[in-house]
Amino acid sequence: MKAILIDDKNLSLALTQIKENQKPGLRNFTIAGHRGYRDGRHFSNLDEVPVGEMAYLHAKEKTYAYEITSSEVIEATDVDVLDDQENLNKLTLITCTVSGRQRVAVKGKLIEEISKEK
Repeated sequence: MKAILIDDKNLSLALTQIKENQKPGLRNFTIAGHRGYRDGRHFSNLDEVPVGEMAYLHAKEKTYAYEITSSEVIEATDVDVLDDQENLNKLTLITCTVSGRQRVAVKGKLIEEISKEK
């Protein structure tokens, strides 16, 4: 797996795709973002997203609807949460814990692809 460069500069500006050439709605679409206690502002409440909540990803001509299935604190070295699983299209959102030593990983399963009207 070849990873996209994730550094403080691009994380403070926006959310960042973790894996190169990934596409929403296919396999494990992974996104990282700062928690918000520093320069970032995107995932400051990620650890509060409840299981069952819906997350929507807007991309080009479609919106992808994911139902959140889990939220957990993991070690920074637990990169297996980024792995694809056969026949499973999901979303994984990653940010740091407040201490910065661990990561919050929120996962959701793809429920629906909604085509945008032109």
